[in-house]
Amino acid sequence: MGIVHNRRGLLSVVLSGLVLLAVLAGPALPAHAESCTYTVRPGDSLSEIAGRFGVSVPGLAVVNGIHNVDHIYIDQQLTIPNCSRSASLRNTLLFPRFLRQSAVNLKTIPPARPLTSDAKALARAAAVRLLVTGLGIEFQGTGSVIGQNGDTILTAYHVIARPLTRQLRGDTIKLDLPQQLTAELIDALPARDLALLRLSPTNSKPLRSMPLGEPDRLTIGDTVYLAGYPAKLDGELSLGGGVVIDLLSSGQELRYIVTNAYAGEGSSGGLAINQAGELIGIVDALLADPRALEALGYPQLDRATVIIPISQAMPLLTQ
Repeated sequence: MGIVHNRRGLLSVVLSGLVLLAVLAGPALPAHAESCTYTVRPGDSLSEIAGRFGVSVPGLAVVNGIHNVDHIYIDQQLTIPNCSRSASLRNTLLFPRFLRQSAVNLKTIPPARPLTSDAKALARAAAVRLLVTGLGIEFQGTGSVIGQNGDTILTAYHVIARPLTRQLRGDTIKLDLPQQLTAELIDALPARDLALLRLSPTNSKPLRSMPLGEPDRLTIGDTVYLAGYPAKLDGELSLGGGVVIDLLSSGQELRYIVTNAYAGEGSSGGLAINQAGELIGIVDALLADPRALEALGYPQLDRATVIIPISQAMPLLTQ
């Protein structure tokens, strides 16, 4: 199986492809169209907001009782009709110009090396299914237990909130465990699609966590395992292996890890583990569009998963 890597000039394709990833790999969404709320920020105009969400200016004005489309004010709450997830995310994830870190083309994709039984057991314990409820609709995602205290969970921001409006998807975050645990949002980096949760104070028994690895030491072809809760498995954990296909950086900063390991819808926020059984990132999105895969230089793949390296979460973890 051959893979051709174009090292430069892929910015436009990366933008469209990775936005598509986030659309395909987030929590389960209701089938019907829904409205959402947007808070006007400095520099916003009604036409810009309408374009951002893919709605018409007159329609947006009518829904919000706006008589003069040139007069909106900061902190004004606007109702966005038919607020689709793809429209919300289209201008949310702002990707810088990427350079591929590896100078070696991956001629043949090697098989993933097996994890030890201890690493598999720890991954199963440290991956938790998250259910965000309280607003009439339940959303599902995955969280990665981190830290020595076993009370902190790292997940993708889009699991618990709408990325553009930053509205929480619900007022209760449940862990799908026999103990009926709940968690609270304590910090987030929406621009990096990261959120940090902590078990509610009433929860006394700590969970098992994965030790942290060093994603900057990864190379093309290294083994990666993903642990998450795809919606189609209805609460069953998926733990599957693959290899590092690509490393995307902005300057000297590693921003994304691309792997052929599978992470289905609902796996966002799940564990990405190296062969040593260390957490090197969390699952962000799945790329499954053949045209985007081919344009990115992965013509022989039917899917690719994007991982946010754990180093991107350090501003949250060091506070």
